[in-house]
Amino acid sequence: MRTAAGVWSLDGTSMPSAMRFRGLHTYAPALIATAVGVTVLVTLSVLHRKAESGHAKAHESRSIKENFTVSTNLGSIEGVMLQVLDRRVVAFYGVPYARPPVGPHRYSMPQRHAPWKATYNATEKEDVRCAQVAGGEYFEPHSNASAEEDCLNMDIFVPSKAYDHTSKRRRLMSTEAIEGSVLSRVVAVDRIPRVANSWRTTAWIKETAGVEASGKVDLLAAGSIVVVLHGGGFRKGSNCHPLYDGRWLAAFGDVVVAVPNYRLGPLGFLGAGERKPDAPGNQGLWDQLLAMQWVRANAASFGANSRKITLLGVDSGAISAGLHLLSPLSRQFFERAVLAGGSPFIMSRYSAFAELDELQELAATVCDDPSALPPAMVEEEEQAPKKTSMACLRAATAEHIVENLDEFNGVSARSFGPIYGANDSAEDDFFLPTAAGDSYLLPDEEGVGGIFGGKALVIGYTSNEGEYFLRQFVDRWDLESADNLPRPLVRLLLDRLVLHFFGEDQLSNLRALYFGDLVSDNDSSSFTSAADAYLQAASFLGDVLVKCPARMMAELASAGGANVYLYELDYNVNSLALDEGDPLRGRWSGAPHYTDALFMLGFFLGRDLDTGNHALATSRRMMGKVGAFARTGIPDRTRDVPWPLYRRHRREMASISFNRLRINSLPDDKRCRGLAWNSRWNKMRVTTFM
Repeated sequence: MRTAAGVWSLDGTSMPSAMRFRGLHTYAPALIATAVGVTVLVTLSVLHRKAESGHAKAHESRSIKENFTVSTNLGSIEGVMLQVLDRRVVAFYGVPYARPPVGPHRYSMPQRHAPWKATYNATEKEDVRCAQVAGGEYFEPHSNASAEEDCLNMDIFVPSKAYDHTSKRRRLMSTEAIEGSVLSRVVAVDRIPRVANSWRTTAWIKETAGVEASGKVDLLAAGSIVVVLHGGGFRKGSNCHPLYDGRWLAAFGDVVVAVPNYRLGPLGFLGAGERKPDAPGNQGLWDQLLAMQWVRANAASFGANSRKITLLGVDSGAISAGLHLLSPLSRQFFERAVLAGGSPFIMSRYSAFAELDELQELAATVCDDPSALPPAMVEEEEQAPKKTSMACLRAATAEHIVENLDEFNGVSARSFGPIYGANDSAEDDFFLPTAAGDSYLLPDEEGVGGIFGGKALVIGYTSNEGEYFLRQFVDRWDLESADNLPRPLVRLLLDRLVLHFFGEDQLSNLRALYFGDLVSDNDSSSFTSAADAYLQAASFLGDVLVKCPARMMAELASAGGANVYLYELDYNVNSLALDEGDPLRGRWSGAPHYTDALFMLGFFLGRDLDTGNHALATSRRMMGKVGAFARTGIPDRTRDVPWPLYRRHRREMASISFNRLRINSLPDDKRCRGLAWNSRWNKMRVTTFM
């Protein structure tokens, strides 16, 4: 039976307290949500450098008493120089890129921030997170619920040599922009592809693009920019978490790094279904797009080339990056993308995120509580609740909306995330348009050329994506204790996993595909090993949520002419000396979800832990590859074996482990093909994948 809190119970009374089955609203999509980039519980420590027997621990990272000012198209901003190990980075914290989406603008598309006259002080980091639910055991201890709505800012990290280069050029040359260095506008309005007759969207892009900040830049010497989209399942996360401290990637990837906040949960993805710009849905994606526009318009100010923008998405941020590739509005604003641990093509028969009818459930949940609304609104809601649901959700406090999310998830089992619109109206302003009568955007083998042509992608995952999610689905179930569970209970759990993503009519086939050698249809207790069942359940979740979606994206992009590089990180995290209570600490049968992001963003360099030379070297190598990819479109370094392109006729990928890179060929994957055929994506006709 299903409880109000979204917890699965076997009979409603006899479930042992240690065995609670959680509904996958935490990520189906938001299984990934619970991860928020917060695979770690500790706060970024002050580091020191030691050299003992040739071993280098984390170095000291500190602020230097030297501030720097740059001019942007909104005004001047002042940053601070940071010492990052043996390098220097200029940081600009909390730079606003959009007007606060408050009051009547709560669910609206973001608008460009008004210019400021005085120099904006961006020298200190503040804990500003968009409204979100409180964390659980897998979040930072200090990650309480947040109801901040004035949160649309970004942190920017600039390698000091990029800043020095720009400063010298400004002293030596005029401030008039050279022809061809950057666009006088972010993008020429007449080049914006029209979506149906979406004049309103075109006007929004024209209005928000803004004039590019002046500054003469040598294009051959100008740096590249990496825009990092944080994870958290579209319901949690921010640029405040230490994982998204961009100083490490800026220093060792030699790139400018920008990390924007964007709206989350219902404030970020609730749509009225009325095709009006005051509640279009996908506000969080619109926020990301405006952040990209701001970065592109001001690239020269930070010593970078506006034509060299790379999206780096982690977890749900990777899903976002994939959706920006698919959206006709977004893909013109960046050239390359890194998708780490996520892809839009979650393998399920159902929509991964709440749809319009379920959004009305949230309105009912919030509006039924008179204490959340002004007295006049309570009266109006009693008279015409259907007509005033959006008005109610605008009038309610952000705190009340956030507090009611758990109850809402218990009803719908699906949280808020990207939604698709029906592109059958001249008034259509949806971020992700679709064909008339369809419920989602469907690129197929014939239409991918116009989407992916000219792009370069790095797509990847870890060797053990699913176990992290499985531990959240069932309390106190891990590999060490797996054999202690009653086998009928394990059988029920396996069926619950399959049925959360697929229908009853698909259960038998998918059970056979993943658990056929472990379970008999006629005998619920027939297991060769409950531990094997645990590992297969983890494999199923990893394939559904990350691995197979990533491979489908690789297939589509490769078919569309993109240069695609695929990787798998296989790293023994049990060898890392992690803090007591860290979710990564313990026995894992491979690298769990988020491990690639930890290395890719330099997280271990910012920890006062004896992680070992191999961990630090692996992290530096991965940051070097990200930087090389952002600059050249090739994630290679001369001392590594060549990383080949992923081709449909020759599926090769890089396997990264303990500072080693080797090239493997992917075998024919019957499981991914079976999941795809049974999923909502079976109309896409990706014949080589299915």
